[in-house]
Amino acid sequence: MTKWIKRLPLIGLFLLSHIGTQACSIADNREALARQYFDQKVSGQSGGAIALARFAKTNGFDQELAGTKMYVLEWSADLSIVKDIWKQGNAFVGYWSNFAVLAREPSTLENLALAGSTFFEEESAVRLTGTCQFRQTDNGWRVEECDVKASQVLPRQPQTLEGVVTGPDGTRYWRGYTMEAGGKEYRFVTEFNAGQGKNPSVEGGTCCENGMRIRVTYIPHKNQGNFDVTHILILR
Repeated sequence: MTKWIKRLPLIGLFLLSHIGTQACSIADNREALARQYFDQKVSGQSGGAIALARFAKTNGFDQELAGTKMYVLEWSADLSIVKDIWKQGNAFVGYWSNFAVLAREPSTLENLALAGSTFFEEESAVRLTGTCQFRQTDNGWRVEECDVKASQVLPRQPQTLEGVVTGPDGTRYWRGYTMEAGGKEYRFVTEFNAGQGKNPSVEGGTCCENGMRIRVTYIPHKNQGNFDVTHILILR
């Protein structure tokens, strides 16, 4: 009997440890639940035109609402635009109250009814921040809603391409050139860089002569045949 009495504190410690572990497991599961909820919301409402590329918890706090224990999870997420879309909204009301998209450019009258729209090119990326509200139930935490608080279109990362200048492209007003790289022809201008509004910087000489080997730094776009060059390095 004495032997069992001595073991009781140990059993109690085990039970407390088990309960504590289970509680931590439930709490830690909230980020995964929020990610799953948000992912389904994005893909479902956009019809697959937008994909969730990243989702991460940034903060969180307990909250009580009408006697019910709640939890607010703050998050940051990156969206990837899978194909060209138009998104309803404007700079004042925002674009991400939902993830429904338009497959074509709306007319002027449609834009008025939609409070404006913005074009998002395929392969664009958007960073969102927001919150998810959780309610505590008998079966654990349940996501009630996820709301977007702020958004930012992420700049495209510069890339480089090395090739040979094949000659002028016949541009009348700007000094345009063509280059061949990897069996594909590319076009660019040096007097005025489309999309950048400035001349690209040139290093290693004067650009460009037929047969000159160059390495260009450019901003990628869906139409890779014409790209925005930011820097030219003459290699020859």
